Amino acid sequence: MKFSPCSTRSIYGVLSTKGSKCLTEPRHGIGLCGNGRIDVGEECDPGALPDGCCSSTCQLASNADCSPVNFACCTASCQRASNRTECRRAVDDHSDCLGASYCNGIDLNCPAPSPKDNITCIDGGTCWNGVCVGFCKVRGQLPCVCSDESGNSCRRCCKVSEGAQCSPYPNEGPLPDGQICVSGFCKQGTCEKTSLPAQRLWKVIVHQITNSFEIFMKDNIVFFVTLFSLILYIPFAILLYRHDKKQDEAVDTLRETRNVVRMPSQNDIIRDVINVRVNEFQRRRQSREEFRGSANSRAGPSTARPPTARHAPTARSSTAGPSTARHVPTARPPTARSSTAGPSTARPSMANPQDWIFSNISGTYL
Repeated sequence: MKFSPCSTRSIYGVLSTKGSKCLTEPRHGIGLCGNGRIDVGEECDPGALPDGCCSSTCQLASNADCSPVNFACCTASCQRASNRTECRRAVDDHSDCLGASYCNGIDLNCPAPSPKDNITCIDGGTCWNGVCVGFCKVRGQLPCVCSDESGNSCRRCCKVSEGAQCSPYPNEGPLPDGQICVSGFCKQGTCEKTSLPAQRLWKVIVHQITNSFEIFMKDNIVFFVTLFSLILYIPFAILLYRHDKKQDEAVDTLRETRNVVRMPSQNDIIRDVINVRVNEFQRRRQSREEFRGSANSRAGPSTARPPTARHAPTARSSTAGPSTARHVPTARPPTARSSTAGPSTARPSMANPQDWIFSNISGTYL
């Protein structure tokens, strides 16, 4: 596991302050039950694991001798394991130089494993005291790689000391297929060359760029989180803005359409009717005035005699004969009606045609 620089700085701050206390074995005091370690005053401590051999107070249950959570040589029945019980299994490959371990019937801890000496381990080495020792080191020499020009790059090569010539070890066969050589990989004892440009490009892409970019992202995790959030937010915001704009345009178009086809109100209808009737009334009055003017112009100056006073009729003589004079009634001058004669029944004046038309429309005179 590798920590990021930010985590390393945080850990360093804690360790520099409390490292001298939290990383040392406590020498006094009472331990904490549930930490998975047997402290002073505890017989067992399974931690967060379920264990029927240990109680919640970190004490062994009745008829329990040990806890398999804390000891490798403890059976599931809470008893000490018998002698020759395997507590560590050996790894059957060339990567491990340690054998299996067995309980001795006394100790609860698993004994140290026995080494697998004098067997072949990784890259032709030999196990010695539980450690894999290299091919050349077992023979008292130093490992090296032979040059490709010598044709021995796919053989095991050693040198006596630093600065000495590198040469293949005698009586040793070629390296196995797939082993790395100077310019490629070994195949049937021959180093198969690979394309250097392709190899360099692969190294740059896989090792240089990938690792460098990964490290850069870990060091700037906040920046990349913000960047990726903006990459997701900006297109979404643009789509939302366009959607809202289209809705606003649709609403404006609907409002304009309603304004165009808006039905007139009752007052507008009455006003239009009044204007039409007024125009018609004025047109008729103008026609009558024009007709009267043309009639007067055709008649010329007036030759009518002034009105004469009409005499009242006289009584006929009983002896007189029938009178041939025509009876002319006397003219009665117009008399003004008294203001006390009651309400006037005269029709309204036509000086304002709009009032007259509106009275006709509404059904009553103004």
